[in-house]
Parts: sequence; structure tokens; C-alpha cells
Amino acid sequence: RSQAGRQAGGRQRVREKREKGRGGGQGESKPHSAEMYEHVESSEPDPEAVGGNVNGFEQRGSNSAAASSTPVVRDVQNDVQKEATGNRGSKASANSMVELGTIGEERDADSKIDDEGDTFDEGEEGEALELITEGEEKEKEESDEADEAARRWILSQPIVWKFCAYGFLKNLQLFEAYLVIVLLSAGHNLSAIGILQGIQAFATVACEYPSGMIADKLGKKTSLQLCFIIYAASFAIYGFATKDFRLLTVASALYGIGEAFRSGCHKAMIIAWLERHGRLRHKTFLYSRTRSFSNLGSALNAALAITLVTFLPNSTWIFKASALPMLLDFAMVSTYPSYMNDTAGPSHDTIFGMIRAECSALATLMRARTSRKRLLSASMFQSLHKGLKDYIQPVMLALGGEMLTKWGLVRHGNEGDKAKGVKILVGILYALFYLISCLGTRNAYRIAALFPSEKKAMDRMFDCFCVLSICIGLSVALKQAWPVMPMYLLLYFLTNTRRPVSVSQVSELMGRERRATVMSVESLIVSILVFMFAPVLGSVANFVGLDIMFFGTGLAALAFNNIFLAGE
Repeated sequence: RSQAGRQAGGRQRVREKREKGRGGGQGESKPHSAEMYEHVESSEPDPEAVGGNVNGFEQRGSNSAAASSTPVVRDVQNDVQKEATGNRGSKASANSMVELGTIGEERDADSKIDDEGDTFDEGEEGEALELITEGEEKEKEESDEADEAARRWILSQPIVWKFCAYGFLKNLQLFEAYLVIVLLSAGHNLSAIGILQGIQAFATVACEYPSGMIADKLGKKTSLQLCFIIYAASFAIYGFATKDFRLLTVASALYGIGEAFRSGCHKAMIIAWLERHGRLRHKTFLYSRTRSFSNLGSALNAALAITLVTFLPNSTWIFKASALPMLLDFAMVSTYPSYMNDTAGPSHDTIFGMIRAECSALATLMRARTSRKRLLSASMFQSLHKGLKDYIQPVMLALGGEMLTKWGLVRHGNEGDKAKGVKILVGILYALFYLISCLGTRNAYRIAALFPSEKKAMDRMFDCFCVLSICIGLSVALKQAWPVMPMYLLLYFLTNTRRPVSVSQVSELMGRERRATVMSVESLIVSILVFMFAPVLGSVANFVGLDIMFFGTGLAALAFNNIFLAGE
């Protein structure tokens, strides 16, 4: 009986503990998994109260058959076994539920962590983007500062000012603003003037290879000095034989030979200096600066020419006076460093070998679409400018006198005053052309940076040049001289802004080793195109009209550029 009482007391304590666990679960709100876990814990029998008694009963029951045979003991034993079995089943079920609850809780926790992680990742990504943007801006500022420091260093070098002085003196060709006017007044027509321009271009083409061989043998500096001597001789013939067409052809041919000796030499010397000091990436900046001084020389050239034409009794003196700056440039170039006069060493190449090499380079450049577009775009633009740049003079001769009379600057009916007024006007225009062009060349690298690429800048400037030519033709057809002046101003501005960009593009087409060859090929193509265009333009202007010449040239060039040359 005492054993049965103890077992009954154990069952009672299990029930109380279970009810107590249930009551505790109702007292406060808890998470589902935690509540389930507490319920399972409260459902387990107390090992001391139940398990111990059961074990003790089984042990003692096996030793006492008499006690186990009593009905009361059997009933109690069956009940305890059922209770223990039920508890074990409840425990197994509860364990499964705990596992499920734990899994659910882990999933909830993982989801919460993922949500928090996503929020953190988004915030971190935003901070990272801000840091990247700040880093890029800082990197750009540092790059800009480094570029500006490099430019200041370049301008602080004495030889750079010699480069600038070279272009300044070279462009003091005092006859430039009045070449067409003087030749027309000497009895030659526009067709003959076009032929002289063609002869000059042909001489440049014919002497391109011999001058290159001389430069290789004697050095670039020596070749440049020979160029200025030939220039001086040409100007002297122009001055003393203005009316003799045959001697004028000799003077034109000499000028073309001088161009052949000069072409590419000075640019190669500038590149050699930049490479020697590791500043090659700033070549566009330096080209822009030296070309701006060339335009300053041309502006001063026009101003001095006005004085000479106005006060000297004979206009041919402008040719003779132009020889003096060439001799000064000869002396200045002689002060360049000796490494700029390096020769190519012993070579067994003949003129025909050089022609084959140039033709091979030309074939290579023309085979690839990218290089072909850049090379032809640069060459075509330069040849068009050279063909059209001096036709402002016949336009002003034809329409400028009437315009000055309408403005009250010249007395009506006084042809002498009218001719003198036109000469002064043309000189002022040329001075303005080169002054505004100077601003363009100094800022060519900034203007090019406004476009997606340098090639895109070349294409749009070419289009603008063609549109201006068309508009000039329309103005001439309407006999309106005043719109022609600002449009010609823009023509010169575009040409001198575009040139540093095109030199930068063309010089990199075949790498450093063949850069001189590429520049030589470009110069050769320009000369060939001028040789073809100049006589045609002169004949059209003389026999058809200036308006048709400007309009037709602009329209044809615009179509050719957009069909064959535009694009990367």
C-alpha cells in the first residue's frame, strides 16, 4: 500500500506540474516556439517523482512476486506504464514540434537578418557610390592640376618661346593680304593666279622626297634654314618681276620648293622636344600655342602691309620687304639645340625607294577605314582653305568700293580713293582674321573637349566651313559685301582651331616610329589636292563667277564630308 501511495502521489505531482506549466503559459504572451518549448518541458514527468518510482517499482516488482500479484498493484503498474508511455510519446511529438518551431524561428530570424542585411547593403552601396564619385572628382581635380602644372612648365622653357618666334617670323609675309590684288593690278586674271597656285603646289609635291632625303642627310634644322633662303629668293623675284608671268612661275615654284623643305620639319622638332621631356600628351596644347603666335605674326603682317601699301609709291615693295623676316628666322633657327639636327644615319634609299615607302604607308592608311577618314578629312579641309583663303581680295575689289561709298567712307565717283579704301579695308580684315584665329588656336584643346571626341570635333568644324562657303556664295550673288567679312572671319577661325586637333589625330595613326611618314603623307595629299583644286577654282571664278565658285565648292565639300569622311 505504501508503494502504491507513493506512485499515486507521483502521478499527482506530475499532473500539478503539468497544470502549473499550462497556467504559466496562459499568464503572459510569448513567442509561439518558446511557448511550445515550455509546454513540452512542463509535460515531462519529474525524473525523481515518476521515473525514479517507476524504476524502483520495476526493480522491486521483479524481486517480489507476491506484491505484483495484487490487483491494486497491477492497476497502479498499468497506469504508471501508460503514463510513462504517453509521456514518452508526448515527448517525441513535442520534440518534433520543437524541431519545427526551431526551424520556423530560424527562418524568421534569417528573414529578419536578410531584411536588415538588405537595408544595410543599400545604405552601404549608397555610401560606396558617394565615395566613388568623390574619388573620381578628386582624381579629376588632381589630373587637371597636374595638366595645368605641366602646361606652366612647358611655357617656362626658353625654347618654347623660340618655337613661337619661329611661327611669328615665318608668317610675316607682308604680301599675303595683297597678293591677288597686286597680281590683278599687274594685268593677270583669276585663272592665271589659280595656275600660279597650282605650280606652287606641284613644286611642293615634286620636291617632297628630295627635300626629305636632304633633311635625313643634313638634319632637320639645316633643312629648315635652307627653306628660309629659298623663300627670300622667291620674294625677291615677285618684287622685281611682277608683270612677267614666266618669272612669276619661277617664283611660285621656288616658294613651293621652300614649302617642301619646311613641311613637317618644325612639327617633328617640337615632338622630339616633347618626347625628350616626357610631355608628348600635351602636344595639342603646344601646337595651339605656337600656332597662335603664327597668327599674331600674320595679324602684324597685315597691319604693316597697310602702311607699306598706303605710303610707298609701288606696291611691289611688299614682296621685297617680306625677305627680311625670313632671314631673321634663319638666324633664330640656328640657335636650336644640336640634337634637333640629328641625321638619319647612312642610308642607301633612293628617291624611288622613298616613293615606294610613302606609297606603302599611304596604302596602309587608306586600307583601314578609321585612319582613312582622319587622313582625308585633315587633308581635304586644309586644301580647301588654301584654295579659298585669298578670294576675299577679289570679292572686296568687286563689292567693297561700293560698300564703302554707301557707308560714306569714300567719296562717290573718286576711283583713286575707292581703290585705296579697299586696300586699307582688306589689310584690316586680314589683321582681324588672324587676331581672332589666334584666340581659336590658343583654345583649340578646350574647344575640342566640348565634343565627344576629337574626330567628332573635326567633322562638325568641316560642316561649318562648308556652310559658310555656301553662305558667302549667296552673299556675293546678292552683291552684299558686308556679310562676307564676318563669315570669312569665321572661316579663318575654324581653320586655325581645327588644325591642332587634326595634327593630333593624324600624328598617331601609325605610331611613334612612323609619325614623320604619316605627316609627310598628309602634306603630300594636301599639295596634290591644291594642285588639282586651285586652277579649277580660279577658272570657275574667272569665267563663271565668284558666287558660283563659293556656292559649288561648299555644297560639294559638305556632301563629300558627310558621305565619306564623317564618323569615327
